[in-house]
Amino acid sequence: MMKTYRKKYVDVLQYRHSDGSVEILEIFFDHDHGYPVQQSHMIGYKASHTGNGKCWQVMINGKKRYVYFEKNHYFVDAIVEKKEEDPYLDQPVIDDGVDLSLAKIGDYLVKDEQLDKP
Repeated sequence: MMKTYRKKYVDVLQYRHSDGSVEILEIFFDHDHGYPVQQSHMIGYKASHTGNGKCWQVMINGKKRYVYFEKNHYFVDAIVEKKEEDPYLDQPVIDDGVDLSLAKIGDYLVKDEQLDKP
């Protein structure tokens, strides 16, 4: 399977310190479930797979993740696993309802070979 990425906007619970620095406390991927952040520190501006912006390295469930801030929105790079496409899945169906790709490897191929035999 190939990995592709898409930008996933998230809600963030943050704490703004008196010196102006921001600490991310929790990340919400949907409105019902938040993920507590064990550690958070801003790295600076950084490119992601899907964009760029201010970047925070956070620790969620013992794993390092990156959260970006771009144009008043926080986002993460969400991994979308894509199955490699099968060339036979999108074959046209002929009028009698027999899939042409199946006809090449199924009963019709056997019948054609039998017709060629003496």
